[in-house]
Amino acid sequence: MVLPKSFLALVNEIEKLPGIGSKTAFRLALHLLLSSDSNISNLAKAITDAKNNIRICHICGNLAESDDLCEICKDPRRNQSVICVVETIQDLVAIERTDHYKGLYHVLGGLISPVENIDENDINLDLLIKRTKEKNIKEIIYAVPRSLEADATFIMMKQRLRDSNIDVKLTRFATGLPVGGHIDYVDSITLIQSFDNRVSVE
Repeated sequence: MVLPKSFLALVNEIEKLPGIGSKTAFRLALHLLLSSDSNISNLAKAITDAKNNIRICHICGNLAESDDLCEICKDPRRNQSVICVVETIQDLVAIERTDHYKGLYHVLGGLISPVENIDENDINLDLLIKRTKEKNIKEIIYAVPRSLEADATFIMMKQRLRDSNIDVKLTRFATGLPVGGHIDYVDSITLIQSFDNRVSVE
């Protein structure tokens, strides 16, 4: 079957999105092609506006609107003494959807992985140490499911805190999260139980 080059180019670009296979990319491209001009214009504007206006929060690594400070970090009602450390923004959103946790966050943006040549300097670890020391944080909740990379990152985080003479309570999510799993795929009840039953780490 021969298709127009511009259509195939659209399919190819959509297929680059995470979690999108060739069949889904084809269906989405066809849907876009057959959509009204106004729908396409609205979608293009939304993408452009988001790209132009969204920033990464300079405190926690979450998404922020223009002023470089996210809504969570700006909210004085949040518990300012607790930081929940997550790997990705998707994980942060998944936890927020439970409407259970009311503290602050820190997005690492990745995990230490010697295999992929990712070390502590490639993730958002320095700022976490600085925040913990300057803001008198009482507890850090490490909300990253168990894996070799997650454990290596946790060990490095703990070592950096110790080297900086920071006395803070360290806790990890309790059982319930699958080893090597992703928080954004876990149901809300399991996440809530993981928070409530988190365990201290010496």
